[in-house]
Amino acid sequence: MNNKELAKQIANTIWKQIMSQGGTAVVASWGTHALQFLSGEQLEEMGMGKHLSAALKFKVQGRLFNGHVVVALDEGRDTYEVHYGRMRYDSKIGKVSFSSKMEAVKNVYWEDLAQLIDEAVETPDKGCA
Repeated sequence: MNNKELAKQIANTIWKQIMSQGGTAVVASWGTHALQFLSGEQLEEMGMGKHLSAALKFKVQGRLFNGHVVVALDEGRDTYEVHYGRMRYDSKIGKVSFSSKMEAVKNVYWEDLAQLIDEAVETPDKGCA
């Protein structure tokens, strides 16, 4: 399996994990759209580190946060990092840059993803439950 196929498979798994914990109504409340997978190389180019294998990126339009959410697999720890920010193409350097809007949350277990994202995007301190 090549890197692109692996990144796509990891992103699909992340999406299924978020949906299994959050459900369609919660994820829809975030205004989720523009889902995309990112390879480890792309994450490194955006300054997120060499330790990340692949990620799922999507846009949200929530009450608390509007922008991009990147859920990246830290394969060595078997956990995720969740980044909130904006992605823009920088024509001066010819690549996409990521501008963080809040501190990344590291060492997140899959069963906590939906609640963590919901608290940042839509419903503070309540989460999905």
